[in-house]
Amino acid sequence: MRMELYSFDYQFLRRLFKLATYLFQTKVVHYLFLVLLFLALIEEFVVYRVGLITSEYYKTLGEKDWTGFWLHTVKAVSLIFAISFIKSSREYTASVLYVSWRQLLTQELQKSYFAGFNYYKLNVVDCHLDNPDQRITQDVEKMCKALSTAIPTIIISPFTIAYYSYVSYETSGIIGPGGIFLFFAIGTLINKFLMSPVVNKVFLQEKYEGFFRFKHMHLRTYAESIAFQDASHTELSHTSHKLAKLVEVQQQLFIKQYPLSLSVNLFNYLGSIISFMVLAVPLFAGKYDALSGPDLSALISKNVFVSIYLISCFSQLVDLSTVFTTIAGTTHRIGELHEYLTKLNNKRQNAVSHLKANGDIDTDDGETLFQLSKVSYMPPNGNTPLVEQLTFSVVKGTNIVVMGASSSGKTSLLRVLKNLWPISDGSLQCIVTFTPSQVLFLPQKPVMTDGSLYQQIIFPVDGITLYQSSLQRKQEVERYLALTDLNHILDRAKGLDTSVDWNWEDVLSPGEMQRLSFVRLFYHCPQLAVLDEATSAVGQEMEEVLYRQCSNLGITLLSVGHRQTLTKYHDKLLWFDGKGGWKFQDLRLNKESDTAPAPSRIRIKVPKKSKT
Repeated sequence: MRMELYSFDYQFLRRLFKLATYLFQTKVVHYLFLVLLFLALIEEFVVYRVGLITSEYYKTLGEKDWTGFWLHTVKAVSLIFAISFIKSSREYTASVLYVSWRQLLTQELQKSYFAGFNYYKLNVVDCHLDNPDQRITQDVEKMCKALSTAIPTIIISPFTIAYYSYVSYETSGIIGPGGIFLFFAIGTLINKFLMSPVVNKVFLQEKYEGFFRFKHMHLRTYAESIAFQDASHTELSHTSHKLAKLVEVQQQLFIKQYPLSLSVNLFNYLGSIISFMVLAVPLFAGKYDALSGPDLSALISKNVFVSIYLISCFSQLVDLSTVFTTIAGTTHRIGELHEYLTKLNNKRQNAVSHLKANGDIDTDDGETLFQLSKVSYMPPNGNTPLVEQLTFSVVKGTNIVVMGASSSGKTSLLRVLKNLWPISDGSLQCIVTFTPSQVLFLPQKPVMTDGSLYQQIIFPVDGITLYQSSLQRKQEVERYLALTDLNHILDRAKGLDTSVDWNWEDVLSPGEMQRLSFVRLFYHCPQLAVLDEATSAVGQEMEEVLYRQCSNLGITLLSVGHRQTLTKYHDKLLWFDGKGGWKFQDLRLNKESDTAPAPSRIRIKVPKKSKT
């Protein structure tokens, strides 16, 4: 597939203006921006006054004006203090504006990223964009920081250029500003031509930076497994390959940057003699012959300063060429992510959903939780259905275990129920939602969040605040920890509420994490627990304890697993044969059989009400 090229073009401007709408969402940002512009304007005025200090010194020293010399020195010191204060204030305001911009844009992207499980689609289902996490966390930071320094120069420069062009015209005629304008017009065109290839390499550099960073994150995640398999050499080879690709792109970037850097430096240094060349014309033409020596020295100093500062205004714009390659490269990456997220959101909103609204459900028994009718589903990018014409219901009080051949669609069924995967045919009615009080999902590898032991237990509820429940509730949690043989974790964490700075996934074994996830389940006590190999790392005795407690709490179970021991804790068996076929069996009528039924394509709809 042909790789898209990114440059300083209309697409960049369109993406930049779109992202800019998110940067000015609050009044605080508006005020900060206005303050920044005001300080930049004041800075230009004071810099002009500071620039005239030298010419005044020439005059007072040439005339041996002792009083004027000291008055001018006091004025000069005052201006120096003023410009120092203004520059520091401008830099501080730019820093605060950059942080505010980063927060606003990151929050906007995160809203779309988390909406409708887009993070799942981008990272698992459709890996169309590389490293969306890097685009949000790093590229936004680079773009906002570069913008906060570049924008004041871009906005103020036209005014300063106009003013100094007028002053230069008064002293040196049209040849002064005209020659400077022509000189830098040529420089701007050359730099524009040199910028486009640099932008594309900046984009690629950020891309391969993300790949290299992700490889190290992968190493951290699977450190123990890699160590057990003595795969250090292989992982080192793969990581070194990622680094080599990154370095290769960076070297290509430096090659592309070299002509741009040469052009920028060349025009900067040539600009320093342009000021003398434009002043030499009226000087040698005799325009200033009537002036005295001190007055001529002061005039030359002033004219040189005006010309040099006018050249400096243009030079600042030329110098921004390198900054804008960073802005353009990161803007393309962020804009591409924003456009893709918008596309996913629009697709989700406009799609014809197979899920019926609660008001359309044709059951009022109060017992049915999920109801599937002739449902077929396949992987999002696949062509072959995993399961076809599946018809069954999940009913309160009736525990169902899903078993079958490997890769037959067992876990995929859970993705369909959660609406992570679409269905290709049939209808799915969801009476309950995946909230802790209604449906709680326990995966094979539980999610461990940050913070205290209590925050692990109440997950996925936000647990940033400290635990402030009643003593009775706390004692209940401690009983669950004792039931699951996790008292040692309570001791290690020094209580439920104590904040810890370790990574829970690093300090707990797989079995401990699975048992702790059941404590989480008991705490929330939902109507339905969806268990995906949730006891694969615990022994059979503990497994029986966990399932018995689910029964005691009245939690209905929908389990996915391979262990034959699971069948004794469930009432129904849903078997997938791996070829699209399925079988649904009442285990209460077949307790004498310990083996899974032979796979066949039988479609049975469970009655709406079922007694356990």
